[in-house]
Amino acid sequence: GGRLIYGVCSVLPEEGEEVAQRFAADEPAFRLCPADAFPAPLAGLFAGPGFLRLWPHRHRTDGFFYAVLDRLTD
Repeated sequence: GGRLIYGVCSVLPEEGEEVAQRFAADEPAFRLCPADAFPAPLAGLFAGPGFLRLWPHRHRTDGFFYAVLDRLTD
């Protein structure tokens, strides 16, 4: 079990979603974590299953992307 977080200080899809999707496709032991697995305030930040994004103009932070993946157990 466990959880893997991939984080980058970028909002570009080729540095975020595309990397996470390739990893999930290549590693069958991991799956993107659904947004509803998190408390409601965090779930609203998710841009898709497992993808959390922060925007400077909305969240008063730098731009960030996080992919949250669960490691499956046998």
